[in-house]
Amino acid sequence: MEEDFLNEPDSVEKKKIREKAISEQQILYNYGKRIEEAYHNSTVAKLIAGVNTLPIPNMAWEGEHLMYDVDDIKYVQVINFLRENYWSGVNFKDNLLLNTPYIGGKMTQYISLFNIKDNKNILLAINEVLQKASVNPDIYHVVEESLLNLYLKKKSGFFNEELGTYILKNEKNQPFTPDWRKDVIDSNISFIEKNKLGSIAADLRLEDQNGKKISLLDNKSQYTILYFFNPDCSHCMQVSPIVKEWLSNGAPKNVVLQAVYVDNDEKLWRKYISENKFPKNWIN
Repeated sequence: MEEDFLNEPDSVEKKKIREKAISEQQILYNYGKRIEEAYHNSTVAKLIAGVNTLPIPNMAWEGEHLMYDVDDIKYVQVINFLRENYWSGVNFKDNLLLNTPYIGGKMTQYISLFNIKDNKNILLAINEVLQKASVNPDIYHVVEESLLNLYLKKKSGFFNEELGTYILKNEKNQPFTPDWRKDVIDSNISFIEKNKLGSIAADLRLEDQNGKKISLLDNKSQYTILYFFNPDCSHCMQVSPIVKEWLSNGAPKNVVLQAVYVDNDEKLWRKYISENKFPKNWIN
């Protein structure tokens, strides 16, 4: 129906499609409520109660509000509604949820309904959900894992180390978090902070082919590429010539590459260096 709306050129027909979509959402919600009542306290009823989210007022389909800026009143109204109602049917005390993929999926869907630039409301929403889930440590960890998969995995589309760190700190402050886990969290946060975008990188001191100690932080070039490789690696064999060519002919003058051999076969490493030529801005 959303596709019909987008492809419909006539404004009157567009309005009819939206009204029909809004009406059908309400019908579907009401149908779910009737099943909940008919099978009260059953597994089916509990799952439907969690999935059956109250329709967003005046929105024809999920995500329609994302066409507006984060400061637009229409976006703000929808976000406030979601924060108040999205989790209303979920009983976080019920361990039944542990045996389903339901919580993780609902968490991901919830976050996707926020503008990715809306850090303020996302942070509030995360805090609210973790607080609700904290009544059940097992459920809490499912919710937390879903969030960390979003914010600490670079390919998730939601990668945000600031939010990931906040989630870890939230777990550390929970009364059910054991001391050993707090130590792990501190270690993880420390690693994130050391390697956070915009911060000074952790130093890396290794010997070059002449036995000289080379420090990453001693490099005065504006940009430094760390290239971790192994001469026997099939992917490295494909990539290294391309990188050399780029450094020789296409790279800006303020770029230096530090190639770090990742294995412990020094003879292989030295053989590779002696048999190959490298650009001046390539350090082995």
